[in-house]
Amino acid sequence: MAHSDETGRRVNGNLYWLHVLGTDQLTAYFPHLKRGAEALDAFGLLTLFAGVLVHDHGSAYQRYQCWHAFCNAYHLRELS
Repeated sequence: MAHSDETGRRVNGNLYWLHVLGTDQLTAYFPHLKRGAEALDAFGLLTLFAGVLVHDHGSAYQRYQCWHAFCNAYHLRELS
């Protein structure tokens, strides 16, 4: 099982997205100027992943051939 997410950060005045893919033992970070499919493809790790991936409902994650689980924090946010 792994989780994936991204958050925006300013680097020298430019907006970058810090993408994260983590398991209970390892975490990979990948800064990219974009958020979504282009950045996830450049990250490269999800094309190799075959387990359960916990993520938000972002359509970019749906492209990968793994089991998908949605983060409950996003469910709660969407309900309120």
